[in-house]
Amino acid sequence: MSLLFPLTSQTPYYVILGNGNYPSRQLTNTLLLSADKVICADGGANYAFRNNISPYLIVGDLDSIAPEAHDYFKKNHVPIRKINSQQENDLEKTLREVNKMSCEQIVMLGFMGKRDDQSIVTLQIAKKFIKNYQIIIYSTVSEILLLQPGSYSLKSLPRSQISLLGFPRAHEVSTTGLKWNLNHEILSEGSRGISNRAETDEIRIRFTKGLLLIIRDLSAV
Repeated sequence: MSLLFPLTSQTPYYVILGNGNYPSRQLTNTLLLSADKVICADGGANYAFRNNISPYLIVGDLDSIAPEAHDYFKKNHVPIRKINSQQENDLEKTLREVNKMSCEQIVMLGFMGKRDDQSIVTLQIAKKFIKNYQIIIYSTVSEILLLQPGSYSLKSLPRSQISLLGFPRAHEVSTTGLKWNLNHEILSEGSRGISNRAETDEIRIRFTKGLLLIIRDLSAV
């Protein structure tokens, strides 16, 4: 399959806003501008409120949304779905609601960097939902893509830093377009695969089993 990052992709995607740290305002605005729908996971509604964004839906136990944001969106008829379960966090609740919609690709903003435990859980939750849709996560410094087995073509900028990590393991990984290409190799837990570099404007990746994390330095975007 051919897969492009959202800045150049024509594939419709939803943006989910969280209550953590965001990438640059320019990049965030670009991603929001092209989104089919913007959905807030609880405190993500605070970011929407501060930045005059009208979400399609707000989901969560509503313990993080500011009262003024809640009242404003309720007054403006934005659906607010309260889910009290303590077995799942607000991101997981939100993704389960998105499951009921027609969506192929999710972009997640505001879920990384504020707390280490929540950043790790974000990746684990993405792993749980990867069979439902393609998920791309943005931190303040990186673009993170979780891939299932297959063949992919990714747009890149020459000399940009990119890391390929097994999550926890990816089998028969082969690449072209990188400074250090792989040839039917296994990527497992550890540092192998980190800090590679793109040599061309297109990277090709293929693997047969497991899951692969692609982490790209945002300074190249």
